[in-house]
Amino acid sequence: MEKMKRLKLGTTYNARDIGGYPTPEGYTRKLAFIRCDNPKGFSQKDIDFLLENNITTVVDLRSPDECAQQSDILASTPGFTYIDCPMYANGEIPTHSED
Repeated sequence: MEKMKRLKLGTTYNARDIGGYPTPEGYTRKLAFIRCDNPKGFSQKDIDFLLENNITTVVDLRSPDECAQQSDILASTPGFTYIDCPMYANGEIPTHSED
């Protein structure tokens, strides 16, 4: 497996393409999944790149406090679907599948 490719998007510190991971059916597709810190400082060119590559769903794993401190620019950008899904429940890592 090759190393995750770092992408220069806005002022994110660690945006990476996670294509190339093995799955039972082959490998994850390149430029299908990107992981990064809070998308910020995006230019129209960055937004166009995401839209042109059909990367349009944002799953925000940050806590409500983190989201309140800095909103996700793509949450209000036309063409993107924003899903708020905090990784931590009440400040703790969930321990049950229901959480």
